[in-house]
Amino acid sequence: MSNNNNNESGLVTKAINILRETWTGTVAPFDINNQCPVTVVINRVDWEKWFLDEQTRTFCTFYDRTGGDARAKNYAFINKFGPHEQPHHNENTNQQEEHIGKKRGRPTILNFHQVYACHRSKAPKQYVRNLERTPLGCNCTSIIKVHCYGDNPLKMHVEYNWQHTGHDLGSSADMQSIPAGRSARQLIETMVDEEMTWKSICHAIRVDRAELERIKRSNYKQLPAIKKISYDMVYYAMRKAIKRRSQLGRLLSESLTKWGEKISSEGGAYHYNNDMDDVQEGMFSFGFITEFQQEIIAENTNTVVCMDSTHGTCLDDNGSRCFLYTLVIRSNVTGKGCPVGWMLTNSETHYPIVSWLQWVRDTVMFTPTQVMIDNSDTEIKALRIVFGEDTAILICHWHILRAWKKHIIKKVNPVSRAIRPDTVRAKRGEALDILIRMMSAATEDDFNSGYHDLSEFGIRNRSWDCAGLLSYFDSEYLSKKQEWSSAWRQNHSSLNTNAYVESWHRTLKETYLANIRSQHVDGLVYILHEIIALDFMSHDTDVRANLRRRAMNKAEKERQQHALDLSDFDAEMMLIAHNVGSITVSSFTNGDLEYVVNFNEQSNSLQSCTCPDYSRNAPIICKHMFLIHRVERISLPYSSPPVARNVNTMQSHMPINEVPRPDPEGLYLEAVERFKEATAKINAATEGLERAQYQLNAANVINSAAEELNAIWSTLQKFKKSNINGNHQNRF
Repeated sequence: MSNNNNNESGLVTKAINILRETWTGTVAPFDINNQCPVTVVINRVDWEKWFLDEQTRTFCTFYDRTGGDARAKNYAFINKFGPHEQPHHNENTNQQEEHIGKKRGRPTILNFHQVYACHRSKAPKQYVRNLERTPLGCNCTSIIKVHCYGDNPLKMHVEYNWQHTGHDLGSSADMQSIPAGRSARQLIETMVDEEMTWKSICHAIRVDRAELERIKRSNYKQLPAIKKISYDMVYYAMRKAIKRRSQLGRLLSESLTKWGEKISSEGGAYHYNNDMDDVQEGMFSFGFITEFQQEIIAENTNTVVCMDSTHGTCLDDNGSRCFLYTLVIRSNVTGKGCPVGWMLTNSETHYPIVSWLQWVRDTVMFTPTQVMIDNSDTEIKALRIVFGEDTAILICHWHILRAWKKHIIKKVNPVSRAIRPDTVRAKRGEALDILIRMMSAATEDDFNSGYHDLSEFGIRNRSWDCAGLLSYFDSEYLSKKQEWSSAWRQNHSSLNTNAYVESWHRTLKETYLANIRSQHVDGLVYILHEIIALDFMSHDTDVRANLRRRAMNKAEKERQQHALDLSDFDAEMMLIAHNVGSITVSSFTNGDLEYVVNFNEQSNSLQSCTCPDYSRNAPIICKHMFLIHRVERISLPYSSPPVARNVNTMQSHMPINEVPRPDPEGLYLEAVERFKEATAKINAATEGLERAQYQLNAANVINSAAEELNAIWSTLQKFKKSNINGNHQNRF
């Protein structure tokens, strides 16, 4: 495999060098005697190379203009005497097979005839988009006629009218109007087949400084052939490659069926429903889940599932735009959002969503406990039909806030134009604050209080045109308050937005699709299954193999920082008791409360915590777990076990993850001695605090010292009970 890649890379480098060394300029006559047309006899095996070299030499492309009857005869000729690269005599063919039809009663001999015309042979167009550029067609008379006869099928007779008319062959003006040559097209197709992107191709074909100086000295008349390679050319090659790889059947339905069979053969599952013409003619839904995605679902059953759709990714057979629906779960292993299901449809109704989700429920056996969506009534209806009340629906806070800000501008307006703009902004901000309080309400009473404030807002501001704000809220959001208010949200993993799926769709369009948005549905299926699914699987493998670190979200980073902010001594004192498979820790906010963190002795990894934060937001790692990870070096949940390292034979009796720790009793006694020494100095300074001994501007310093002493006293009070408790001991 590596040898093939090396050979392809070598061919690419050779082709790039040829295009760099081929410059525009005067093209030498084909015949030194200036005879035109001229007939050349060459070996048929050398014909294609001769043809390609002549196009490269003249910066021209010759298109096949052979008639239909001649094409049929040429096809029979190739079948009989072999292709051009491997021609042969056919001595065993009987006399009857040497004739193909009759002409005036006489049988005709099987011969090969082909005609090629210059790419500028057509008449010029009357209207040209760019008036500064020469039209492509100019009635050029250059033509190549190829003949190969049945009595000598190894020789090719080339009748070449090499004099071009209507354009200056080899000039920079001619190069501007012509398409890139066959050599350049073949080079780009090879690069695309090697999975090179536009950026990597652009880097490979970059012209160096010396070549640019040469172009400048020629007054921009001499140009290398490689400059003709453009983004449009690469774009076309990429679309062509995607179509070739993805189109498994002539019809879209046939191609999607074969893609489903391919996905199933590799351990995945697919859903294809095109029997919905009674709802909308041509409506379909095609969804699939790979084997890897099923494993991710099994590992993250109790987490929030994000669902959203995006447009502008593909088209159906009729050229109508299609929509991509995605299910995204935050993987406990990678810490990042991972797509676990895709569905493509050409309808914006809820019917395709219902068909797909029913398949997910019944065939994949997956019923999510919570689903985060945008503020889409269509998606809410589909989820309720399929999962009923068993699945909690969460509406993205970001989308709701965006809608509120937009409508507050329309619904809260001053009656008088004399009111200042900053006053208007403040009044609208007041209304938005009330809505946000209802969104972040901790209890139903807090929500009701916020709703009362919103009602009072309209009553208090009768001089403002704001009566429509309450009506808008009642009609659009009050009936589904349980889907968006935090008062009814429990165990949502600190997830309040649809950021995971929104981020994924942005990555899809900007990284994988770029500007290639007009491929068919099966083209997008190819990209999703053959490229994107493998990339997510590769990232998951890297994290499990400790080649990459697990990503933490904002909530976990905040909790980790709480554990890191403690001093080493305070962190040690927070651990109250060590038991088999569990550690008791003190609360960060209330020293009277204690929580139990469970861990697995064999894998040396944390598992759960009894604190309210973990119970409500699991699988978000709580600060008590981060604290134990810091002090005891026990692996965090979802982390791969660390790679075992060689240890000294004298320490072989110690577990790999054990870090020798000082005796807590000794630490405590040392700390008390240091504290007494510092206190003695403070007491001495306190006795000398007379007005005559200090300057008047020392008041600020004395106040700061007093605040720090108060903070120290508060800290000691917090740990007073913990210090008296004698259950703090080593785990081993």
